[in-house]
Amino acid sequence: MRLSKKIVYSVAATTVNVLSGFLRNKIFAIYLSVSLFGILSLAQQGLSILFTLFAFGIPVGISSYLAKLSAVPQGVKKLAVSKIIGMVFTLSLVVLLLLVLAFVFIPDVVSFTISGSNDFILPVFIILLACPFMIIQNSLVSAMEGLGLVKELTSFKIVPAILFLPIILFFVQKYHFTGAAVGVFVTEFSFAVFAFVALRKNFSISKEMLSFFEVAKEVMSFAAASVLVGGVWMIADFVLKRYLLATFGQIENGIVQSVAKIVDLYPIVVLSWLNLHLFPVLGASRDDKKAVVGHLERTVLISVSLIIPVVFFLFLFREQILSLLYQKDFTIAQDYFATMLLAGILKVASWVVGTALLPLGLRKEWFISSQLYIIAYVCLAIIGLHAGFGIYVIPFATILGLSIQFFVTVYLFTKRGFKFSHNFVIQIILYGFITLFLFFGKLSFMFLFMAMIVFLLIIIRYKLIHDVYILIQNAIQKATA
Repeated sequence: MRLSKKIVYSVAATTVNVLSGFLRNKIFAIYLSVSLFGILSLAQQGLSILFTLFAFGIPVGISSYLAKLSAVPQGVKKLAVSKIIGMVFTLSLVVLLLLVLAFVFIPDVVSFTISGSNDFILPVFIILLACPFMIIQNSLVSAMEGLGLVKELTSFKIVPAILFLPIILFFVQKYHFTGAAVGVFVTEFSFAVFAFVALRKNFSISKEMLSFFEVAKEVMSFAAASVLVGGVWMIADFVLKRYLLATFGQIENGIVQSVAKIVDLYPIVVLSWLNLHLFPVLGASRDDKKAVVGHLERTVLISVSLIIPVVFFLFLFREQILSLLYQKDFTIAQDYFATMLLAGILKVASWVVGTALLPLGLRKEWFISSQLYIIAYVCLAIIGLHAGFGIYVIPFATILGLSIQFFVTVYLFTKRGFKFSHNFVIQIILYGFITLFLFFGKLSFMFLFMAMIVFLLIIIRYKLIHDVYILIQNAIQKATA
């Protein structure tokens, strides 16, 4: 499938999925206060940490393992997927039993650790009990990515995202904070069910599903580094935000968490096609370093050029967006929102070059790059707290940490003999100017205008108008077919 079609399918489906997520957060914001919204978000972060620790990097391992089987007969591939499902469901059952035991024996400890209070035991555990279904959902999605099932991924992202919203609205209206927790659980459960349905043609239910030991070894060989990176990052970020809650209070925590819901999601929409594109393209040309660099440079260019208009839009209408997605009370977060948006371009560029290490088999370099970002983030956050940055320590640490990670990753590529072009260096400098102009954009619209001029120079210099034209043309043809 052409890159343009991958982008159209993936971005359209992910847009629906993310808009559904924003509607879900809007429902939460209407019926919960800013403070309770922040507590709910912390519980969701706790859920993400549990998922990262218990899933042990298996989703990344699954997509990498199945990508290796692209040339094998369909029957062999189907058996491998069946065994993967057996492995994932067995793991999920174990996690469910552990969570039930924790709820029986140490509910106070768990609730206080996550929310700073013993008043939220039931809703916290309802959210945490979604962890097994999150493992199933993400593992099956990774299987679809590894198999290149674009249409199945599209239907998976759209159908449950629409269907579960009325259910969430009912529970939040009737049971408020506890109902919101039920809504989170229903979301993960629904996605797990629909992922299973979307993948149904690619596995068969039989006794062989439980003979997954060999497949598990293969998957874990890819997953080990991923879980260490993901687990350390989740814990570091959670500890920092938990500290901010304890130090600055629930209102400031609500500001941080409400903005995080937006800035963590919009790059996912724009880059929803990235893995489907980079893994097969770079994997096929991994022995040709010049071709790899060409693909990577062009992918960075397209990715960042797609994200810049989104950043501009969010920056210009941040007050209205916060009011629309949440409530008017949340507009107190607009200055913090503007600051967090500065990391958008860096985040995308860093994601692309970091992700490219995996299909090239450079797992050691990927591990070093990812761990360096976490270390930089934590150290810079500590420095920022001592300097009195308050909650703005998060954008401060994020921007500088991503900058360090990006340049170190590029350096690791060059150490392996991948030589980037002079044009790529100019491209990165221009991205830096746009970020700098955005920084001063709150002071004067003139700086935003200058950022837009630099973006237009990028489009003209790197001949992106033709690519956009082809993309739109393909989208129109698909829509009218």
